[in-house]
Amino acid sequence: TREQMAAILYRYAQYKGYDLTAGGDLSIQYWDGQEPDGLVTQVDGVAAVTGGISHGAIREDGSLWVWGANAEGELGLGITGYQPEPVKLMEQVAQASFGSGHMAAVQEDGTLWTWGDNSGGALGNGTTESAMTPVKIMDDVAQVSCNDNTTLILKTDESVWICGRDFGAGYCLGPNAVDNMSAVPIKVMDDAVYISAGVDHNAAIKSDGTGGQTAERWA
Repeated sequence: TREQMAAILYRYAQYKGYDLTAGGDLSIQYWDGQEPDGLVTQVDGVAAVTGGISHGAIREDGSLWVWGANAEGELGLGITGYQPEPVKLMEQVAQASFGSGHMAAVQEDGTLWTWGDNSGGALGNGTTESAMTPVKIMDDVAQVSCNDNTTLILKTDESVWICGRDFGAGYCLGPNAVDNMSAVPIKVMDDAVYISAGVDHNAAIKSDGTGGQTAERWA
């Protein structure tokens, strides 16, 4: 029911530490099968979208536009506070992924940029200090995928790297992480062609060297 959905969203917002007072960080809205008043196309000429509590769209010209929740500066605009309208953040973006409190983008030149909450080292900048504007992390990146606490990175040489905090058994960060956390990207596998980061697990499609592919999952 809509009441159950609102309760779920409310509990998640409490877990993330959002201000739930009037005029705070989060507004929960829902409707019953009817188009809500004021629903409009947010960005024209869109080539790709990514979203979570915050949202982003890459236009066909390579520009990245962001909007939505911004309690932790996760929109990368240098400010906090809910952003109801799309704002252009970056140019020449090939791919982007939004986690719950941090974001990442790969530019057309293969550079990886991250921003937002960094309490668990998910930005990969070697610190646990959050960044309210995009910070360059590494070169030669083909794809990035963010979840709640980590950032999964696929490089152009088909190696997979990860940074952030693992709140599970500690396996998703690999054997080189200390105390289930790494504030810099660490290598976890080779020969991958696609990656995806879930809430408490990660997955990759690997090439077997003969044109075939296999899927691997770890948590």
